[in-house]
Amino acid sequence: MKSSDHGVSGSAAVPDASLKLPLHGLRVIPGGQRARRKASGDEDDWRSTLSDDWDIEAVPVPARFTNDPAARAAITLVVSGDRIVYANVLNRPPAEQAELARILAKELDAAIANAGRTPRRIHVRHVSVARALRSRMRRRGIGIHTERELPDTVEAAKALLFYISGVEDVPLVSFPETWAAWGFSREDVGKLFRVAAAYYRAQPWDVFADNEPVAATLADGVELHAVIMGTAGKECGLALYADADDLLLLHFLQHTERAMFGARGAVLSLSFSPAREVPPHMRREIRDTKWEIAGPAAYPMLTALNTPGGGVQSKQFEAFVAVLGSLPRFVATLRRNSAAGAKKAKRWKDRVTGITLAFTPPSRLGWADLLLRHPR
Repeated sequence: MKSSDHGVSGSAAVPDASLKLPLHGLRVIPGGQRARRKASGDEDDWRSTLSDDWDIEAVPVPARFTNDPAARAAITLVVSGDRIVYANVLNRPPAEQAELARILAKELDAAIANAGRTPRRIHVRHVSVARALRSRMRRRGIGIHTERELPDTVEAAKALLFYISGVEDVPLVSFPETWAAWGFSREDVGKLFRVAAAYYRAQPWDVFADNEPVAATLADGVELHAVIMGTAGKECGLALYADADDLLLLHFLQHTERAMFGARGAVLSLSFSPAREVPPHMRREIRDTKWEIAGPAAYPMLTALNTPGGGVQSKQFEAFVAVLGSLPRFVATLRRNSAAGAKKAKRWKDRVTGITLAFTPPSRLGWADLLLRHPR
C-alpha cells in the first residue's frame, strides 16, 4: 500500500494489489461451497437499487503501507443492503470520537454525491460515534440509529478485501506494524511496556486458568473483564473485554478464534511474542526507545477489536495499563496466601490503582439470560 494525506492511492489489503480508490457501486455477491465473498461491479443503474437506510463505519483492516510504517489502516464503508455505496481507505483514523465523526460525515457527503441521493437514516455500530454525529446529521435532515451489529458492512468489508487481494476472511482488526501507529506518546507506551514486563515476570498464567476470568472494577465504577492467556501453554498475555456477554461466548466456544472474532463489544488484547515474530519496524522502534522487555520471547503486541475505527481511546488505554499493572500485585497476594495456607482471595483491591479484582466464574454470569438477550 502507498498512503496519501486523505487515504490511499494505489491501495491494497494483504497481500499488496493495485486498486484505485474511492470505490462505489460495487455489489456484494455471496457464493461458492465455502461461502466465498466477492465484490463486483455491474452495468445496472446501481443508484436506483439503494434503500433509504445506509450503514456507515470505519472498519479496521490488518493492512500495511509500504511508505508509512506508522499507519493504522481502516476502510470507511457506506453500505446499502448488498451495495457498497462508497469505500475509501484511511491511513490514520482518529481514535477519539469527535474527530472520527468529522471524517465519517465527510465520507458520507462523498457517498451522497456519488449516489445522487440522500438517505433518510444512517446506522452506526457505536453509541459514542452516534452521539458525535447526531448534530451533523440533524443539519442534513438524516436520522441516525445505533445497531449492535452491522452484518451488511461486515460482509462488504470482507468482500472488498477479497476483491482487492484474493485473501479470504481477513480478520477485521487493528494490528499495525509500529506502536507509533496507535497515536500514544512514547512516555505512555513506555509505561505500558514497564507494567507488561512486570506482568510477564509474574507469570499469572501459573495462577489463573483461561476459564477463570477476573472482573476488574475501575475506580470510577466501570467494570471490565480480564482473561489471562497462557495456561494452555500457547500464546500468553491479557485480553480485556468491555462486555460480559463476550466473555460467556469465549467460554462457550472454548477460546477458539471464532469466539474472539465473534465478540460484539470492545476487546483489547496484549500478547507476548518472540522477536522474530515482531514486525521489523516495531523491533527497531523498541530498540531505539529502549522500552523495557522482560525477555527475548516477551515483546508485547497490542490488538484492538470492535473499537470505532480500530483505534484505542486514551481512556481505554489508561484502563488497560491500570488493569495490566494491578494483576501482578494480585498474583503476589494469591501466592502469599497460598504459601500461608490461607483461602484463595475471591476479591481484592489494589491500593495503587484503586481497581478491585474479583473472580467471576462463567457459570455465575448467566447462560440462559445471555441466549435470551443475544440469540446467535
